Amino acid sequence: KRCQFVRRSEFDIERFKEGAAYLEGYHDFTTFKKFDKLLQTKHNRREIKSIVVKPGRPCTTSYCTGLENGFTYWDIEIKAKAFVHNQIRRMIGTLISVAIGKLEPHDVKVMLQIPSKHSWHTFIQTCPPNG
Repeated sequence: KRCQFVRRSEFDIERFKEGAAYLEGYHDFTTFKKFDKLLQTKHNRREIKSIVVKPGRPCTTSYCTGLENGFTYWDIEIKAKAFVHNQIRRMIGTLISVAIGKLEPHDVKVMLQIPSKHSWHTFIQTCPPNG
């Protein structure tokens, strides 16, 4: 379990889900991998079997009870056999950009249709490694 905080009132979970739907299936995820000459992958095609977004709950202890009020929590479960380097972190960062209106859901489809490091939008923030 990882936790990512998004402090935006305009976060739209329906836009997030719409963007996520484009990621399901067998695609070339070159756009979503970390570009590093030492981490060259011969094949960037992967199959996302499912992305499930459902209401979640905080990952806090009883010591922190009450601090989680005022937040909305979402659990995101991604099922696949394998991923390219940083794929999940970049996918979630992209979907957050869709949810807050920086990208349109259809832009996710374009990023898959044109698999290239040049299809990556530099304003998208890759999620941190620990959530």
